[in-house]
Amino acid sequence: MTPKIIAHRGVTRNDQENTLPAFHQALSEGADGLEIDVRLSKDEKPIIFHDEDTSRLFDKNLEIKNAMYSELQALGNKENQIPLLNEVLDFLPQNKECFIEIKSDANTVPFLDKLRIKNKNITFLSFDKNVIADLKKRFPNKLVFQSFHTLQIERYGIKKILEFYKKGNSDGLSIDIRDLSNKTIDKLLEKKIDLIIWTLNSMGRLKELSKKNIRAIITDEVKDFADFLKKKN
Repeated sequence: MTPKIIAHRGVTRNDQENTLPAFHQALSEGADGLEIDVRLSKDEKPIIFHDEDTSRLFDKNLEIKNAMYSELQALGNKENQIPLLNEVLDFLPQNKECFIEIKSDANTVPFLDKLRIKNKNITFLSFDKNVIADLKKRFPNKLVFQSFHTLQIERYGIKKILEFYKKGNSDGLSIDIRDLSNKTIDKLLEKKIDLIIWTLNSMGRLKELSKKNIRAIITDEVKDFADFLKKKN
């Protein structure tokens, strides 16, 4: 299996992360899909934004869950406006994937558009077991992956992570690649676990991991990684 190259919040060299221009740029550079972050606004609209509040990217600090979408939308201009999830789903080509990480709690799940998601190539990611359970109920035909940070893997160890995985209802693991050895990845693959890794930006590491049976690599280096795999194949 050749891993798919997935753009981490789009391509952000010249555009703000998690915006429509960043997503369009990622697809133009050869990404097989997009990784996006979803939160629920106060008026129950699924929006694309990573952080709990807007302070890192905008001058005004609004907490996403306590802000109306009209307030969030007004923070940006045409180039860096916070998009709705449905806007991304509407433009996503049928031959591209969207990896949706649910950053807020399980209350978000009922507000995800069933028809739009059914008709697109969607994989869900979440750290929250309750979100995973609800996603599997609402979207039984979509893959849902359990996410783990490197610190969680170091704290609990692979054995415990595997226990969490077996007890859960996920279809695979989405794991933080930082400081994670190839030996550890091999141990997970030996257990026939479907793997997504993030956020990989080292070409040397890509050359090693592209030989393994990994479903997808989430990266900021879309063009270089996509070009390498294209030549390799």
